[in-house]
Amino acid sequence: RARVVALYTADILKNGAVDVLIGREDGNLEVWSLGDGSSSPSSGRLESVPPSLMYEMCLQESIQAISSGNVTGGDHNEVVLTTYGGKVLAFTASHAARDPTGTEIAQVEEATAASTGVLSSMMSQKKKPASQAEDASTKMEKERRHKALEQEVEKLKQALDKEKFNYQKLSGEQIAVQTTTKVTHRLNLNGEEACYILTIDSQTPLELISLRADVEVDLLDHDGTPAILSRSKGDPVNPLLATYRMQEPGSRFQIRLRTVEGLSGTISCFVVPQTNPKTAHLVSLAVKPLSLHEKITEVPPDVPMSELRLSGPFTVMDMHQWLLLCVNELPSRPTDDEMTITYRSTFVGSFLVGRYTKGSATFKSDSITTISVLKDLITREATARKISVSINVDVRDETFPRFLELIHPKLAFQHSLTQQVKMVEPLREVQLQEGETKFLAPELQMVLQHAVDIQQQFELQPQRLAFLHNIVVASYRHKWRLRGHQSVDHRVKDLQKLLEAYNVEQITAFFDEPID
Repeated sequence: RARVVALYTADILKNGAVDVLIGREDGNLEVWSLGDGSSSPSSGRLESVPPSLMYEMCLQESIQAISSGNVTGGDHNEVVLTTYGGKVLAFTASHAARDPTGTEIAQVEEATAASTGVLSSMMSQKKKPASQAEDASTKMEKERRHKALEQEVEKLKQALDKEKFNYQKLSGEQIAVQTTTKVTHRLNLNGEEACYILTIDSQTPLELISLRADVEVDLLDHDGTPAILSRSKGDPVNPLLATYRMQEPGSRFQIRLRTVEGLSGTISCFVVPQTNPKTAHLVSLAVKPLSLHEKITEVPPDVPMSELRLSGPFTVMDMHQWLLLCVNELPSRPTDDEMTITYRSTFVGSFLVGRYTKGSATFKSDSITTISVLKDLITREATARKISVSINVDVRDETFPRFLELIHPKLAFQHSLTQQVKMVEPLREVQLQEGETKFLAPELQMVLQHAVDIQQQFELQPQRLAFLHNIVVASYRHKWRLRGHQSVDHRVKDLQKLLEAYNVEQITAFFDEPID
């Protein structure tokens, strides 16, 4: 679920207990009831009788604020909220709101004006069945009031179109130097899916979103407004070139993307709302070398790790600034004279442990690629600052079987897709001829049930498989480079052949073989 951005409590249901109003980032409005007012909402009672969801609605754009109060003057408290696009909406529990034209209330007022003149006293009385003549009269009155409202709205539309035409005429003669709408963005790491979620919010409907990146980025899927993805063939300078064209009006859009660790660069996102004159909002997103690492509290004690040791005339602040260029979730300044960091790769599952103080730093990881990335970045930054740093690397062979074991499920799944896709059509023929498929093995029945999903996954398989193969090849290169061998191209070709045939035992044995 999307994160909560607005929270408010009020007695909306008129049962003597407060209700919890929740507004979420994706525009979801929720009203939760804590029960009746006979007992206080203590922690013990909430465990035995949890809150119940009484109302839910998605507004398709981020909620900014929620409040409650008596707005319409009836007996109910209304929920009032604002959205990012500037809408102010009210929700009420009153049944009178079901008649937007106000016909029924007007007729009650006219009928009671001659007698009591009090609307509430007549509404509290038992409602008498209406005759056919009264029903026909009410229907005609509703139609009349509805047409009057439509005419009023049409006049407002004409006035708005006139102002838009005047603005377009002005904008056609001059160049826009300032946008007329606001666009915000959020980039959050989803640890469970090992990907980033880029959320774009606009005050007006979106027309298109274009992405450009100088590093490899894998676009997974998108959510929110329906859109068509068009990808262009990139080049070494711009490996990612993609455009999302919106198919329906919508002001909120989400993109799931996965970066390649070891590379640093920038993702440029050009957001074009449906406004005149056309203006594009540029959103720049920094990609760090260890961007898929998330902060954790502790690491299992029995994990074998390679070690990187650094010493030199650098301060804690120097090392902290260098690490800020490499990982996320670090404070802007060091909080102690001796700092400790603990991270986990959300994609592979490897760990990173670091401890640094004035003049010395030690980093441990079961991924040799992580060690190599840290070494290269710190060396480059220290050289730029003219700080002499002594570097020692201890590469442990025990880390590679564990690393290959961590990435094995992903590689095995991608390679199994090839076999599963080959079985889809024959299994469909069997199903067509026999009708029943219960006699098939459970594995074959599973392939038949998920045939569409398997074929969709297979379309992306070459790209995903190349992504995983590059991770294994990079680990092999870094292993021997840190041991003094600058070129291992003659061995990489053999490794790529093993990856295509894929057998984890053979690849593990290949990593153990000497390079000479």
